[in-house]
Amino acid sequence: EYVETQRPRLTGLAYRMLGSVTEAQDLVQDVAVRFLATDPGAISKPDRYLTSMTTRACLDHVRSATKRREVYVGPWLPEPVRTEGADASDPAAGLESADSVSMAFLVLMQKLTPLERAAFLLHVVFDYEHAEVGRILGRTETACRQLVSRARAHLRGDRPRFDVSPTANRRLTQRFLNAAREGDIGGLVRLLTHDAMLWADGGGKVAAAIKPVEGAEKIARYMVGIFKKAPGLEAAIEEVNGEPTILLRYRGQPDTSISLAVRSNRIAAVFSQRNPDKLIHLSPVSR
Repeated sequence: EYVETQRPRLTGLAYRMLGSVTEAQDLVQDVAVRFLATDPGAISKPDRYLTSMTTRACLDHVRSATKRREVYVGPWLPEPVRTEGADASDPAAGLESADSVSMAFLVLMQKLTPLERAAFLLHVVFDYEHAEVGRILGRTETACRQLVSRARAHLRGDRPRFDVSPTANRRLTQRFLNAAREGDIGGLVRLLTHDAMLWADGGGKVAAAIKPVEGAEKIARYMVGIFKKAPGLEAAIEEVNGEPTILLRYRGQPDTSISLAVRSNRIAAVFSQRNPDKLIHLSPVSR
């Protein structure tokens, strides 16, 4: 069925827009149902039609989600998803561009306006021409160029990102985990930039820092405290959102997902996802 072949791509678009795999899957399912109810003869380009339906549904959803996040407890972080060994049936299908699903990238996406986000993703990540983006968004080509340009400007600068090789990336993540587990505050401080930031999302459901933690020393103490307070935690490094990520489990169940963003071979940002509602796609225990 045609719509099923398009589902991974549409889910990938919706996930980048919304920052939630669960919401992306539900939204794409609604789009599929509505698409199947339309007259096939009236649709000349079904792929563009589905993309347009999905994008517009995302824009409506983002606007309503903004109001919900105003009362969210503590920082809001995107929902992580395992990308290691993903196949067509996995939530990670359609997330083929690892750099554009990293936690740092998804966090930055949330800072753009809904239209900037949509225009940037359609043009830069999904390779649609500006004119095509305009048709999807119901805007002129010039307006879409301006949206993409503004999005690039917001994202430009000395933003945290992985700028090391995958091997060095994983090695740095392992060193960070080892130091935290061993209570080595000095070792952690040396791995972090002096102005590093940590965001923890507990959603008001589990213990987590209500405000961002700023500075290498404070972050180091926060990380060491995690292992001291819960000695039974099992830790492993797995591929989540296309990058090495520290997964903490308690009695086999996901407890925390910790993603790192690197600047000049040092850790500039730490994203700690603890909200249990957002960890459901990390359930499989590492082999």
